[in-house]
Amino acid sequence: MEEPAIAPAEPEAPPATPVAVILCESGPSRRIEGFEGERLLDALLRAKAAVTPLCNGRACCGGCRIRIEKLWRDRVTPSGRGERSVLRYIDDPHEDDRLSCQIALSAEVEGLVVRMPERPPAPAQKGADAEELNAGK
Repeated sequence: MEEPAIAPAEPEAPPATPVAVILCESGPSRRIEGFEGERLLDALLRAKAAVTPLCNGRACCGGCRIRIEKLWRDRVTPSGRGERSVLRYIDDPHEDDRLSCQIALSAEVEGLVVRMPERPPAPAQKGADAEELNAGK
């Protein structure tokens, strides 16, 4: 009876290459870390940035909108038709707006400067439970 052949071990994948991103929010800017091949959205979520991707990164809600400085526009992943359609319908659109779920991190964007657009406060709730909701209970 033959011994079963032992399959050679598959080589381990090399660790993901870190990519630094500079995040400018309402306070001082800070350096956050992403990894080559991942979405900018994932790095922003890990850094607890002010993004609210209601569509889970499918480019249909605008909750992960960011602003990319002009000098970075040609280095990031180009925007697709779906992303451009969403950006047309957001409040206070700007030519530098992008959806972070549609930007892949790579060595070409090392040091990318990302600005968080001003977001209006959530509207106050109305109705029977409005006082509790608005008071944060």
